[in-house]
Parts: sequence; C-alpha cells; structure tokens
Amino acid sequence: MNKPIPNSFRAGPDENGRFGIFGGRFVAETLVGPLQELATAYDAARIDPAGLVSFFEKLEKKAEAGTNVIFTQPIYEMQTLEKFLKRIEHLHIPLMLGILPLRGTKHAEFLHNEVPGMTIPDGIRDQMRRAGDHGPAVGIEISRTFLKEARHLVAGAYMMPPFQKYHIIDELLEVIR
Repeated sequence: MNKPIPNSFRAGPDENGRFGIFGGRFVAETLVGPLQELATAYDAARIDPAGLVSFFEKLEKKAEAGTNVIFTQPIYEMQTLEKFLKRIEHLHIPLMLGILPLRGTKHAEFLHNEVPGMTIPDGIRDQMRRAGDHGPAVGIEISRTFLKEARHLVAGAYMMPPFQKYHIIDELLEVIR
C-alpha cells in the first residue's frame, strides 16, 4: 500500500500552505492573498450565511480603496456567476472569471470536498461521474460551454490548466477566437 508523499496533494500543504516539492500554490503569487481571503470568507459563508455579508462588506472596502479588478475562484455554472455579479454590480469593477477544467470525478470531488472556497455544483459532479474514462474531454467541454455563456458578462477570464495540461488552454481559447 502506497503512503502519501509528504507535502503532496494527498498529504495536504506544508506549514506554509504550499504543495509539492517546488512549493507551488498553483496561482500567480499576486493572487495568493486575495484568494486566501476569498476562500476564508467563502468557508465562513458555508457555515454561517451571514459570513457572506461580511465577505461582500470586505469587497466593498477594497473597492473604496481602489481595487480595479476582481478575480473569482473557479466557477462552473451561470447561476453562481449571475448571483455574484448581482451582488457586486454597484461596485463597477471588472470581473475576471476563474476557469479550471475538471479532469475526472476524483478531481471534481477533491476540489469540492478538500479545497477551501471551492464548490463544484452537484450537476457538474454528476456529469463527471457519468463521464467515466472520458472525464478530461467532458471537463473541457463543461468549461468551454460555460466560458461561451459567461464571456459577455465578464471583463475576461483566467485559466488554470489542471496537472500541467497546458494544451487545454488552446482548446478553451477557441471559444473566444
């Protein structure tokens, strides 16, 4: 039986919140602080919906301080995006949409259950379960479809190719060409 490698995804982050032997956080370093804050606020809102009010209050303070762009955690469905946009529309700040194509059911379940601030909707997780061995293709198609639907509502998108599968970005960019 294989033991988890220390400081791996299975073992979790080290004491500094970093994964892997290279210490990567898998986001641009400038996004680490804001994403940690977003994850913390989101986790609080899952437990206490009043925490979501606190998150939006903090976001308003950031807007007053001069924030000029908002980056989301990965989002997978229009309903979530539309609710978020409605809550921030009065801020008049461009939104960059996080896109993270899923690779399979294990990937979807891991993100949903183990990564703070990440929610993969039940319907998307069901699609990934039904996809079986075709999970990577289905994950790309889910992201492509969502990006196509959402592109007119956001200022742009930033894409996070899973597991160093950078070729996926080309497939996603076809939607906006």
